[in-house]
Amino acid sequence: MSKFIRYTDEDIEKAKGIDILEVAGKLGFTVINQGSIYSLKEHDSLKIYPKTNSYFRFSTGKGGNTINFVREFGNLSFKESVEFLLGENNISPSLDKVSNDKKSLEKKEFKLPKFSKDLKRTYAYLLKTRKIDKDIVNECVKLGKIREDERHNVCFLGKDKLGKVKYCAFNGTIPDKRFKGEVEGSDKSYSFNINNKTDKLIICESPIDVLSIMSILKEKGNLNEFSYISISGLTEMPINHFLEENKNVKELLFMLDNDQRGIEGFERISEKFKDKYKVFNFSYLYENYKDLNEYLVKKGQEIVKENILEVEENLQIDYEEEMEM
Repeated sequence: MSKFIRYTDEDIEKAKGIDILEVAGKLGFTVINQGSIYSLKEHDSLKIYPKTNSYFRFSTGKGGNTINFVREFGNLSFKESVEFLLGENNISPSLDKVSNDKKSLEKKEFKLPKFSKDLKRTYAYLLKTRKIDKDIVNECVKLGKIREDERHNVCFLGKDKLGKVKYCAFNGTIPDKRFKGEVEGSDKSYSFNINNKTDKLIICESPIDVLSIMSILKEKGNLNEFSYISISGLTEMPINHFLEENKNVKELLFMLDNDQRGIEGFERISEKFKDKYKVFNFSYLYENYKDLNEYLVKKGQEIVKENILEVEENLQIDYEEEMEM
């Protein structure tokens, strides 16, 4: 057992900064050059991005920095991964190089949950907690894109051209208990999206963020100028599929989370599309917030406060005028 060591932020940043390609080699993997990115012979769905010193494994939807890489492929804890990268305590990863990504891609049966007859909890959650515009929720329900299961989770559905449901993500509706996931066997290629047949596609991380930006743009009056898609798990699969079926798209407008994962996700995903499409990163529009929904919720609260102050000021003016009479 290694002795206890408390690592500083500087130590952790140093570990993250170690060249991920060198680390992959040290772990015994065969690195394959594919131009500006790299892959591994042993895991063909994994891509390494030297520019951001990060990786992403498309078969699992997981990725991250050098520490994450060592944790996943060395079967080590966070602390042990840092120790390994910094060359301390002779930590030896227990490698599992033989696992083939094709096994991870084995299709599991997709079975939708039983849906509730009403959507009371869904409407309460989306309108009151998430501050989503009611008309937008109504339209998504009408399109069969939003349902509520018998456990009262809100379900976001993705369909193929024939209207068959291929994808289902869900969110719990209890405000102080964050619970979300995807139904097993969901095909990420058909993730939650709203297709307005436009040449501009807004790309968000989650269905909630899609509904948030739609609510914001509805207020501004240009809701239908864009199509919208969520890429749960920060995978490019939904984008690829959407673009294959919608050749009219010319601009990709990324609105991902303002955290490290979202920043790295944009760098990684946009790299593939920047040569063929106009690519924009609009996360700076809500740079002081984690994501679009946090912006929508807190901005709404600020507007309410401003209105209250305005009412109080008007009341004070009326009171003072009355006293002078």
